[in-house]
Amino acid sequence: MAVDSGSLHEFLRELGDVLNSNCTLVAAGGTALTLHNIKYSTEDVDFVVEDGSEEIIRDAICSINGPPTDLFPAGMVFNNPLPSGYTSRAKDIGVFGALTVMAMDPLDVIMTKIARAEGKDMEDIRACAAHGYTADDILGAAGDYRIDTPELRNNMRDVLREVYGIDSGSREADMR
Repeated sequence: MAVDSGSLHEFLRELGDVLNSNCTLVAAGGTALTLHNIKYSTEDVDFVVEDGSEEIIRDAICSINGPPTDLFPAGMVFNNPLPSGYTSRAKDIGVFGALTVMAMDPLDVIMTKIARAEGKDMEDIRACAAHGYTADDILGAAGDYRIDTPELRNNMRDVLREVYGIDSGSREADMR
């Protein structure tokens, strides 16, 4: 089921209306890119829960029969730690009843996508590239992320080569 920006906003209004306490979410992945209008829709909804209210939010989502949603604890997306400052770079989306929502900065989304670098992730990175996010932007952000394993460095090389046409051998030091 594709979830476009209008559907996301409707979902957030419904979710905010059923919550009994204030909660803060940061949209991640394709959800953030959809809210930034970088891509038209997302297949599922991803949020970083900033205040430890995962269970409350999960129960609220179930009560309104919301779209498939993944919730991550503050500072994490999947098993990947986010750098400090990711919330200050996030775009305010709005307040929906008891719910405050932000969308992760697209460059932070790119960096989390590099950790997996699978088909859908590469499509999202290409969408960001089409909206002006450059290889230099990615390499500049790499220092804030832990690109310190062979797998992550290989993924970074793959992204630079496949999305930007860059042989990263000469830029290896920039990945650290």
